[in-house]
Amino acid sequence: MSKQRAYADLLWVVESPPLLATSSLQFKISEQEKLLLPEKIAQWLNSEEGVAFLEKKIPRRLGRYFEDLFAIILELLFVGAKIIRGIQMMHGKETIGELDFVIESENSIYHIETSVKFYLCQNLRGEMSDFVGANKRDRLDIKYHKIIDQQLINQGDKSVAFSSRQFFVKGRLFYPWSHRDAVIVCHEKIDKNHLCGWWVALKDLPKILNVHHDAVFYITLNRNEWLTNAKFLADSERLKNVASLGEIDLSEPVMIALLSAEKTEIERCFLVLDNWQTSPEDLKC
Repeated sequence: MSKQRAYADLLWVVESPPLLATSSLQFKISEQEKLLLPEKIAQWLNSEEGVAFLEKKIPRRLGRYFEDLFAIILELLFVGAKIIRGIQMMHGKETIGELDFVIESENSIYHIETSVKFYLCQNLRGEMSDFVGANKRDRLDIKYHKIIDQQLINQGDKSVAFSSRQFFVKGRLFYPWSHRDAVIVCHEKIDKNHLCGWWVALKDLPKILNVHHDAVFYITLNRNEWLTNAKFLADSERLKNVASLGEIDLSEPVMIALLSAEKTEIERCFLVLDNWQTSPEDLKC
């Protein structure tokens, strides 16, 4: 992985808006730390540990990659603290769950659950259940209650007196291009400043290109690239002219980024088949 991409991805973890609205359960990075972290990240990437990170293969699972990035940020925030990842919780011989991060710092013990999610809005009712994964195997309302009720409130060793138990959730929500002029009512549990994109049915492709006259190239994004700014992925072998967008294999939804002639990212979209919105959910969560 290039140092430029790693730096940008680590900054995205720090600076991108949260997906869920602020609450007492949300882990927050202070504004003062946000000012200091860019330099700390740059220094870390030049360290022996940082060089080793750059040489590693990026995990295929986006969630694992996000956790790796967040672990680095925690190291920079909690210098000298003991940071433990992936602690399995047992009930007898049965594994009942896992704690993403436990931080032991001085006289405090913190528990943080993390997640990075990208959902498509299939209805505009203002409900959390409107948002589903691209393959309709996951849903925002279910994920929210899993984090709050199962992973934070009910899960964990009750003998451990955690100083705090919090979540850190980032991502992007994609709204229907066909309703781009509609007034979108944001659910109270969704951060009003969350990152947005569009999902575009195949039949609407010409319309989005008519709006984005400055779009010259596009790039299809692998799952572990969904949080990355496309300009760090836009090498000559992957860039394609927007005129060939209709040739994409849509056996499943595909995330793309539209880029200008200067390879600046203009828009982030999911391309789906025309019947995606009416296809049934296949929830696995």
